[in-house]
Amino acid sequence: MPEPVTPIAFALLAGLALSATVLGARGLRRGDGRHRAGVERLLLWGIAAICALLAGARWGAASPNWGPLTSHADGLLVMGGLLAVTVAFLRSRGPFAGLGAFASPVLALVFAWGICASVWTWRPFAVDSLWLGLHLVSVYAGAGFLGVAAGAAALYLYVHRRLARKAPIGALARLAPLEATERLMGAMTTAGFALLSLGLAAGFIVVHHFGPQGLGPGWWYSPKVLVAAGAWALYAVVVNVRQTMSLRGARAAWLSLAGFALLAAAFGLGVAMPGVGAGGGAP
Repeated sequence: MPEPVTPIAFALLAGLALSATVLGARGLRRGDGRHRAGVERLLLWGIAAICALLAGARWGAASPNWGPLTSHADGLLVMGGLLAVTVAFLRSRGPFAGLGAFASPVLALVFAWGICASVWTWRPFAVDSLWLGLHLVSVYAGAGFLGVAAGAAALYLYVHRRLARKAPIGALARLAPLEATERLMGAMTTAGFALLSLGLAAGFIVVHHFGPQGLGPGWWYSPKVLVAAGAWALYAVVVNVRQTMSLRGARAAWLSLAGFALLAAAFGLGVAMPGVGAGGGAP
């Protein structure tokens, strides 16, 4: 059974992410003041630190059967921590004002899901091979980068819509420029897609060499696998043809959001479907 500290920590993380969301939303309406932006960055760094400490404590407690991931809750910690530290770094170093307003809600949803994963749908992973460990780590880490890409896509669409409606330039000048946001979206999508591809390849190696391990007959056309493959294909389109004029800008942003929605659905199907095998919730 899961211990009580993890869901309490997830509730704290969700509260911090919601606070960062409120600060980011106020920044969109009233301007990205230095004090508000500084508190938002501090919250994000705090979230990343708590994720690292909790993940380290949980992995250490798994001894002598230490593994990189012991359950879906650990994977969500990896995903949320990576997302938080990436956004905090970008807000500190780059011209990405407004990014937190769209990335922090994703964080809040990840941590709310973590509460469910550590209380109601808790199920340990049976990580019995290096390839399976690589599969899990790559998929969750890739999802973290793709979460940042989804936040950047939402920011891009927000600014693009405000420009189309001829909003006052003063309000928009404080937000990240479209060109920089599009470059960020492309870089995060590329990193996430590479990790997701590595994770899916490792998963197929596990199935090929070690058998389906509870996935059952016809595993390759199960809803979980089909949705995960659909998300991978959508991101493949975004990464490989985003240089064409027809799939840049707002179209690429919408595709990035759709891909992240499919990826979240794949995680949900993996948790909801009984007998998903050793991967136990990972796509």
